Amino acid sequence: MPEIQTADQLQDTDSELYGFSLMDYSGLRALQCPDAYRRPFALSNNPECVTVIGSYISPFVRKVLVCLHVKAVEYEIDPIVPYCGTDAFTRLNPRRQVPVLIDRGNVITDSAGICAYLDGFVGPPLLPADAASRRRDIELQVFSDQTLGRLIVYGLFQQLVLNRYVWQRPTDESRVAILLEREIPAALDWLEEHWATANESRSALRLPDIAIAAMFRTAALARYSIDAERWPASAARVQGAWAQPEFSRLVPFENLSMQTPYPRHREVLAAAGAHLTSVTLGDNTPRRPPAP
Repeated sequence: MPEIQTADQLQDTDSELYGFSLMDYSGLRALQCPDAYRRPFALSNNPECVTVIGSYISPFVRKVLVCLHVKAVEYEIDPIVPYCGTDAFTRLNPRRQVPVLIDRGNVITDSAGICAYLDGFVGPPLLPADAASRRRDIELQVFSDQTLGRLIVYGLFQQLVLNRYVWQRPTDESRVAILLEREIPAALDWLEEHWATANESRSALRLPDIAIAAMFRTAALARYSIDAERWPASAARVQGAWAQPEFSRLVPFENLSMQTPYPRHREVLAAAGAHLTSVTLGDNTPRRPPAP
């Protein structure tokens, strides 16, 4: 008989990796996060609707949106980019990072914390119940957020997209070469061994699959694709995740966000059917975000 994990064991695992326990909740939508995560705020006129702040282009926002789709949770979105957030956005999240999630006046300002919160909602689990598998999946998400985030968001996408089209700065071609020839391949070597060839039989999207596939979708927007001959399992798992409706329904909004000048994002996204908030915390003046 497999070992049954107690609530205390799950609390210990979650507290060590997240800083709070996922088991400490009463009711479906009342997870008790630390006080720093809980501040009264509202953007939506609908108190029952979850609000997400952040652009469809961000892999961290994409991860949260896919988790909301998995859980079948309705939401409205304020599709701002963090470097165009207003002073009100800075007061809400001094780190000026996206996503931010607001649920019934409670604010969570970190994508890992948001996903942990959402796992308490009714619907398919994002993380397994047993402590060993749970720890492994959380660590894979951390690898995606930290290692892939540094290489893809603050590396490749920063150099090839943001520097060119937002900051009007030249691309550091030597940095791009190091990313493409050494650093991203090293990360993919690790993923091929530790993620892509493990648990291949499971069909449901789980948190590490969502996080990693979301990151490589942003890489694809910078015209990077995984070499399927060199990393066949990783390429297949990413493509398989992208094919799921929880991912694919976001593609039109992502493409519009890439193709449209930022001041018109809300207009074109609303016309395409995105459920937008009634007010926005964005403006059209880029400000440099704090260093990651």
